[in-house]
Amino acid sequence: MTTLYVSDLDGTLLRNDGSLSDFARETLNSLIEEGLLFAVASARSIVTIREVLAGLLLRLPIIEGNGAALSDQKTGAHQVVNPIDSDLLEDLYAEFVDRGCEPLVATFDGQADRCYYDGGGNEGMKAYIRNRTEARDPRLRRVADVREAFRDQVMTFTLIERHAILAPVVEWLETAHRDAVRVHFFEDTYMPEWSWAMVHDRRASKDQAIRTIQEICGVGPEETVVFGDNDNDIAMFRAAGRAIAVSNATDRLKAEATQIVGSNEKDSVVRFIEREFRGGPPNRSDRGA
Repeated sequence: MTTLYVSDLDGTLLRNDGSLSDFARETLNSLIEEGLLFAVASARSIVTIREVLAGLLLRLPIIEGNGAALSDQKTGAHQVVNPIDSDLLEDLYAEFVDRGCEPLVATFDGQADRCYYDGGGNEGMKAYIRNRTEARDPRLRRVADVREAFRDQVMTFTLIERHAILAPVVEWLETAHRDAVRVHFFEDTYMPEWSWAMVHDRRASKDQAIRTIQEICGVGPEETVVFGDNDNDIAMFRAAGRAIAVSNATDRLKAEATQIVGSNEKDSVVRFIEREFRGGPPNRSDRGA
């Protein structure tokens, strides 16, 4: 039976420093060459995914922005795009600003990705911009008014703030616009004192994107295995026959899992896939992996 494996990145496939280990890269490349069906699903953009997965030769589309787009790793070209309804943009932006949150706005202009910001913001936002500036991220566009971004297709509003400030914003979004947008609210893996809220179109979700990849591969949910660590992986856990949580996952995600393996620091996802794909002993418990 053909099996599709789909893994989240940060906190799952990647180690705590945000890197893909040499072991993981080399093992996955070998398995993919042997016919492994492997895809990744992340809140990251295709730009940063290509950076952290450099040298990993994926053949299936990358799920980026929590499903806001499906993209080709080699070229970065989008194969599927799910922008936010343009009629909502002004209202969402006005509410964010009224609540003291100046968003980053990620867009696609028909040819290239952009990330608009106004140069202000809190320390969490500035740390992110510094990181992307140092990486020479070609998407960055500093503007006086981020609403300039609304000329493009808006893929994501990203808010970086303290949890106490963001929580009411997320509650408002999930109440006032639950039929129009999806919100992913989580603690920053690398700066735990800051939280993120990523706002996408209602069609942008990892589970829906996985269904597209299932169609490409000719497999169903029962032939799909997914891996994750955070609450924003719950939807894709429910879209798969088997859902594997790493040991460092949230308690809420573990409750949705069919199995729990070792931590991301131990390359537990890759070890699980390698053993299963090559017909090793059953993957019943990898907690110590």
